[in-house]
Amino acid sequence: MDDFVLSALDPDDSVLLIWSSLCQPDAAAMQSFQDLVKTRVARLQLENLERLLQDHSVREEISMRFSLAICGWPSPFMAGTNNLDLLSLISNCLHPGGRIIVRETMAVKEQLAQAEKACHLTGFVEFKPVSLFCNVKCTCKIS
Repeated sequence: MDDFVLSALDPDDSVLLIWSSLCQPDAAAMQSFQDLVKTRVARLQLENLERLLQDHSVREEISMRFSLAICGWPSPFMAGTNNLDLLSLISNCLHPGGRIIVRETMAVKEQLAQAEKACHLTGFVEFKPVSLFCNVKCTCKIS
């Protein structure tokens, strides 16, 4: 488990954990991550990325319900997954002042600049890259 994610959790948080079946998360790792988060927040809801992007009714159900969205744990998303469409969708799921923590594989710093631009275009502010290794981690806050 990433200490960075644990340190970002607040006992009052309502968390949306978005996972992708394309990243093939290990079931044990997913269960472990879910158990760790669940004990530290008020509410946790898991959503599959592919279902979220395709099913409009799911988006309506989760609109404005969360204070934090976590994307790319336990398995990092592929580069470019956190694009304008996904970030826009996530921004609609968050309360004002809500936060997002993302992790994805990135090969070059130019992709980080694109990710930052996508965050700003969808209403996120305070873009903070946390790690610039193979798996880039960053946080943003919705205005």
